[in-house]
Amino acid sequence: MFFPNKKLFVHIPKTGGTSLEFAIASKFFYEKIDQEERDKSYRNFIHQNGFQSLDRKKIEDMSYQKFTVNGHFKRLKKGKGGHPHSFIKEYAEFLDIDEYEKFVVLRNPYDQVVSLYNQMRKQVDINSLDDFILCTDKHNIERYRHYIDQYAFTHIDGSLSVEKVFVFDRYHQAQDYVEEIFEIKIDRALKLWKTEYSGETFSEKSKRHFEDMYHESIELYDSFI
Repeated sequence: MFFPNKKLFVHIPKTGGTSLEFAIASKFFYEKIDQEERDKSYRNFIHQNGFQSLDRKKIEDMSYQKFTVNGHFKRLKKGKGGHPHSFIKEYAEFLDIDEYEKFVVLRNPYDQVVSLYNQMRKQVDINSLDDFILCTDKHNIERYRHYIDQYAFTHIDGSLSVEKVFVFDRYHQAQDYVEEIFEIKIDRALKLWKTEYSGETFSEKSKRHFEDMYHESIELYDSFI
């Protein structure tokens, strides 16, 4: 998501990004900071969307419309071809990203894909973690590459294009950073997502297959851990 203070958060799924986005978006929709108060289009947007009666869902919907590539530029409806997760190169198609300070949270790719699988199995019919990873199910890690490929989220033409890189293992550092640059206080006890795990783990075959497909993401994470 790109924000009015020239900060750009590359939100990789299953890395704790939803909590950060919610805290940041709440600032811009609840606090009428001077810069935005002088922006008539922003005031109209707030008023039209019910500034006085915002809840979590409304904040998420409004931030999707206002701060994401798919919502703001492509005008895709959320859940109908639109989602808040864009590669850095997609931001570069619509913004001069050199004007933005860009940050991201990486997660152990093995943990990330298991978390994604456990979220997806609640939404669609997937036989097993192995089927998901080995691509023997129609819902698989190739089909959902856009939610998994941490290297693609952060690189343009082979170059890391994000200045601030945090890791999920030290998530508090990302929270500290967001609190400082956005001048907010994050409710660290608030859990917006709670994934229920099946207890399934990688087989040797699925682990090798995953490593073959996402070795760049694994190497990227390892370089920052």
